[in-house]
Amino acid sequence: MKTKKIKIIFWLFIGCIISCNEDDPETNTSNFDVKELLEDVSTNNIVVAVNEFRIESEILNASIEAYLGDSTEQNLIAARDQWKTIALTYASIYAFNIGEVRARFFHQALYNWPTLPNAIESFISDNSTIDKI
Repeated sequence: MKTKKIKIIFWLFIGCIISCNEDDPETNTSNFDVKELLEDVSTNNIVVAVNEFRIESEILNASIEAYLGDSTEQNLIAARDQWKTIALTYASIYAFNIGEVRARFFHQALYNWPTLPNAIESFISDNSTIDKI
């Protein structure tokens, strides 16, 4: 067992030496294209995550409509579970909450946490009855 660890450490050390000696970092910087990097990240990460969020949003909307149409515990649980899913999906795109998206306050409409007790108390006191929508 000890010789196996020594062999692994040896090969890792050799790999580090080889990778450090391959190229001078200064010569590679001229080949780096920032625009291409940003386009690649946008296309392969941001757009994919936003599309996933859109799909999960449509599923959440359908589950809420199903609950409103038939207010069963099963439909409520399905809507709750989908809300959890969309909250996690939204977490993956929250870093891109900048510019026009942030100006429209989508982040507050989607994931407003934590709920303020004073706001709930105010809503209850202003509305004597709360009906099912």
